[in-house]
Amino acid sequence: MHKLILESDTNQSLIVICVISLILGTIMTYYYIKSKRFADEIWAVKSYAARDLRLMCSSGFEAIVKVEGIIECYNALISPAGRVPCCWYHLTVEWEETLEEKQSPRILMFEDTKSTIFKVCDKTGFTLVDATGASVDAVEDFFDTVDKSRALEISGGIRTSDDGRYRITEEILHAGGYLYVLGLAKCTQKGTSSDAVICKPNHGYVDNKGHFIISRKPEKELTKQSGISVSVCYYMAAISFAVTLFSILCLTGVIKIA
Repeated sequence: MHKLILESDTNQSLIVICVISLILGTIMTYYYIKSKRFADEIWAVKSYAARDLRLMCSSGFEAIVKVEGIIECYNALISPAGRVPCCWYHLTVEWEETLEEKQSPRILMFEDTKSTIFKVCDKTGFTLVDATGASVDAVEDFFDTVDKSRALEISGGIRTSDDGRYRITEEILHAGGYLYVLGLAKCTQKGTSSDAVICKPNHGYVDNKGHFIISRKPEKELTKQSGISVSVCYYMAAISFAVTLFSILCLTGVIKIA
């Protein structure tokens, strides 16, 4: 009887381990594929100087490209929370009910992203960037917990009349810093006066999903991070599937557990 109970407990534990490792392996495989595609995109896409890209775009050139340089912005936005001149901002307002004993979960009440066309300048000239739809590595310039009246003032209107605490988070891109951009380059208009503008691509260089990256990190750092992510996800997926296989072999009796 004790042996049967022990075997039953062991089998239940193996089933739980099998299910958990299978789920983890599937998740890690998904992130491995995602990370590898991201890394492949960075490694495969060609970098261009601003002058060369402008000349090519004036002839109707359209392609996924990389540029880097110093960000310049002449028609700056003013961020709603920090009141800082910027080229791009992302604002979130989260509501949190006031409880004395414990912290309540936060609910997203308002979100807004805005950008203006800005320039990325190198030694040869500039490239325009339309950041709409980009994955932006921005600077957090404002983070605070405020009351309802201040939240209304910052957001210009939120979807609730409830009192409580409102967590305001704002990220911005401001002029003057280094910027790395990967996206679709095309001309603003055909002819010799055309500027090159980089925007969100409809498809990627290496697959159907197009990456649009705006980062304050140089490519060397991005590729290093991508390489680490690919390796970690690969080995985590391999270990998880190995544990799944081991559990299945134990449950089917191929491997005996003493």
